[in-house]
Amino acid sequence: MRELQTWRFGIQFLFSTVMIGLCTFQLVNDKAKENQTLYWSGLSTVLAYWLPSPSSTQEEHFGQSKASQQERQS
Repeated sequence: MRELQTWRFGIQFLFSTVMIGLCTFQLVNDKAKENQTLYWSGLSTVLAYWLPSPSSTQEEHFGQSKASQQERQS
């Protein structure tokens, strides 16, 4: 199972790198500025995929880990 997760991460990382490179290249080299919206949305979509969820904060993680430590001690 771990090998499958490694392959999945590698493919996602490779695809994301290609997409970021393509979108950045097209934004810099597009003289006509016709498809800027397309490339900006592609770039922001890939970046948003890798960002952590805004619903989970550091305080929640801290509170959960502290509670689990207290349960282990009891």
